[in-house]
Amino acid sequence: MISSIAPSTLKQYSSSLKRWWSFCHQNRIDIYTFNVTKILDFLTELFSSGSNYGTINSARSALALLISPEVGTDFRIKRFFKGVENLRPGRPRYEITWDPHIVLKYLSSRDNKSIPLDFLDKKLAMLLALTTAHRAQTLSLTDIRNIEVTSDKILIKIPDRIKTSKRTRPQPVLLLPYFKERPQVCVATTLQVYMEKTKTLSSIHTDLKPVDQTSIEGKWYRHDHVQCSLYSPCEHIKGRSYGYQLRCDQENSGLVLQFKNLCSFL
Repeated sequence: MISSIAPSTLKQYSSSLKRWWSFCHQNRIDIYTFNVTKILDFLTELFSSGSNYGTINSARSALALLISPEVGTDFRIKRFFKGVENLRPGRPRYEITWDPHIVLKYLSSRDNKSIPLDFLDKKLAMLLALTTAHRAQTLSLTDIRNIEVTSDKILIKIPDRIKTSKRTRPQPVLLLPYFKERPQVCVATTLQVYMEKTKTLSSIHTDLKPVDQTSIEGKWYRHDHVQCSLYSPCEHIKGRSYGYQLRCDQENSGLVLQFKNLCSFL
């Protein structure tokens, strides 16, 4: 049963459930009892503390999972949320976005073959993000074993489960066409240069073993993921680290950031 819930969802619910347990302990009530009055008192307490609609709605979902699905369907609780929406309507996180031309102009001034590897790593991250418009989580799962190179494009299949994965929805395939007119911002060319430079990058990933311990002592094959940490241990980078690389590219290009997070990529 627990496998039906994504780890990220459980992590999101944990905070609400801890507050619910504390509320029940203070009011001497059973945490598993479906009591509409007490649940409304708890949700009202969250609203009074300044929580937004999304946070309160997440708490409702957590209680529906813990207590009963009726928490999400009861007409009184629905009416309460209608009032929350009217009093504290949700707003988009950002009303403007940054100009990608500034970043592309900066990246095009750096030659793929001469720039340091750490800069090439960040450049590839940004070009992949701008070309595919996928989440950082998806881009961090690119695997060299799932790359198909043709004469006019590169295809990267993403078989791993991601946030938007569903049983009836096909897994994403990243399409990277060659941009021969401007090779310095061509994501396919940059990817090939990056893979060539990192093909012998050492890794201490536990799943990877040397072919011959005697002849290749202490050396390990590169991680199967396209982009990995350039510092020991050389493990593949995850979504948050990928977002950090994108922010570095923006800052280095002179783009003034007015955003707390990169909602386009995280």
